Order: sequence, then C-alpha cells, then structure tokens
Amino acid sequence: MNQNQNTGQDKNFIGIDDPNTPVYRIYPLWFFQQALRLKQLVLVQPHSWPDPYEQLPWRCKIIKKRPEVWQAMTAPYLWLVFAQCWSATDESETLLRAYSRVVKHPISSRNLFPGEEGVTVRSTPQNLLRALQKWAPPGQENCCFIGRVKYFNDEGVRKRIGEFFSQRSPEQKISPRQMADLMLLKRSTFEHENEVRLIYVETRKEPPPDRISIPIEPNEIFSGVRFDPRLDGLELKERKESVQKFGFDGEFEKSTLYSVVLLTIMID
Repeated sequence: MNQNQNTGQDKNFIGIDDPNTPVYRIYPLWFFQQALRLKQLVLVQPHSWPDPYEQLPWRCKIIKKRPEVWQAMTAPYLWLVFAQCWSATDESETLLRAYSRVVKHPISSRNLFPGEEGVTVRSTPQNLLRALQKWAPPGQENCCFIGRVKYFNDEGVRKRIGEFFSQRSPEQKISPRQMADLMLLKRSTFEHENEVRLIYVETRKEPPPDRISIPIEPNEIFSGVRFDPRLDGLELKERKESVQKFGFDGEFEKSTLYSVVLLTIMID
C-alpha cells in the first residue's frame, strides 16, 4: 500500500503512484538562497509562463446553436490557478542548459554569469503538498494538488480541452480537481521536462495576487542540493557555504554528468 493511501490525500495526488518518490527543480541560485532566507515557496499564475497553451483553457469561445444560438468565453467560468513546476527526472543535460548558464572566464575559469546559474534541489510530492495544504486558507485544503503532466501533440491538447467544455453546460460549476486536471495538459514539445506540478486552485472571490508565497521549513522541503557540474572546485565550495549560511543542512549531491570516464578493456 502506498503511503498516500494512509494520509487521506489520494485525490490530491494526480498521476502519482508513490508520493515519496523524489522530484527535482532547478532554481536560479539567488532564488534558492532567497527561498532559504525567506522560508517560502512561490507559486505563480500560468499566464506568466512563455508557452501560450498554458492559457488556452481561458481563451476558448463556446458556441452553441441549439435550442438557440449562444456564445461565451470560458474565462468567466474558470477558477484562478497558481502553480510551481518540478520534474520527475533526476538529471537532464537538456534541462540543465535551459535553466543554468555557465560561461567560464578564459583565465580564472570562474563562471561569468553567477546570477544566471542554476542549482538542482530535491523534494517529494508528499512534502510539497503537505506544505501547500498547511498554508491553505480554511476550507481550501482540497484545492491543493500535485500531479504529473500529460503530454499530447498540439491537436491532442486542443481536443482534450474542447471535449472538457463540450461535455458540460456553461453554467455548470467546475470543481477544483477538474481545474487541476486542465492544468496538467501540455504539448509533447515539452515532454523532456517530465513535469510535476504543485497546484493551488483559488475558489474564493477575492482580488487575485500575481503570486502566492507558501511559508515552509526549508529543511523539511529540500532534502538535497546539486550545483552545476561545470563549476570548478573552488566555486562549488563557495556555493555550498552560501546555502549553508542560509540554514540548509541537507545532502549535497555530486553530479557525474561531465565526469571523465576511464574504460579498461581486458582482451584475452
């Protein structure tokens, strides 16, 4: 039996078999240091992400011809959503180069762009969801989810969003879980991200903020840290000391992505 079956949170885990399986996120180094210093996770609205398909559920027009012509945009019928992206992939060269920039100085070999340097942190769906639900306003605990993204081609995403709206009347209320499911559809162009999303669905009628900050105990959320393997030894030591200064006492992992390999072949 999976541990989530004992927590009463089954419905809040979407597509996740074991909530204690590690998930990973590449933070800008300064942003991770800020998370340690302020003791918070930040969830943002999907409209801030560059992929236009993230906003597609809000940008649909429904047209019904019978019994009389009726049309409306979907946005007024949808809840507000906040999310933070993680990955089920431990180490990916593609993600590393997308989210961490290291350009070496020709003499010192130090990174010329430490402000754009990434650090990979490890957590679990269980710990992330627990923190979100602990923060949630009274009665909103069941508006908190964490789920694996499902990938489809462009037409597949459009088809599933279209089916979602075509199978309901315009006035039919959308549940927080259904809203979370909509936010777990993504184009296969991004499949290499192997994404897991922490999601909060805001169902209260209040002026929406651009983001929400979740108070955390960092050492209960972040169990491991791995710095960019392209850094030299002195820089790695400096980075380790910098996060320890902000209170991180978890594991420091070493990447083998660019490790030199010596292969011995025995010939009889």
